[in-house]
Amino acid sequence: MIGVLYQGESCAYGQQGIPSIIVPVNTPAWTMSLEDMHHFHLDSDQQPQLSYYSHLLRSGGIFAAQLAERVLVQVSPLFTGCDRRALEILRKELSWKQTMSLMR
Repeated sequence: MIGVLYQGESCAYGQQGIPSIIVPVNTPAWTMSLEDMHHFHLDSDQQPQLSYYSHLLRSGGIFAAQLAERVLVQVSPLFTGCDRRALEILRKELSWKQTMSLMR
């Protein structure tokens, strides 16, 4: 798990990071709706957040970069303007770093 989706008084938001609860093995899981995914990537002030990104890259194993890139591909269309552009730049930088590491 990378966080929790909360329903506040006026809007939903994500609290990202390692949760304090432990999810038992074989707990059912499902794919979030696009709306929930968008809300999860907003903090309580409705500002974009991707707090789990660095943890994913450090602790995600050999597929961490590919997984992070896939997340960015899914999340960036949920935003507009400079927020979307920032996520696209982050994805391109990650892709470039992967390409350069393969050339070494």
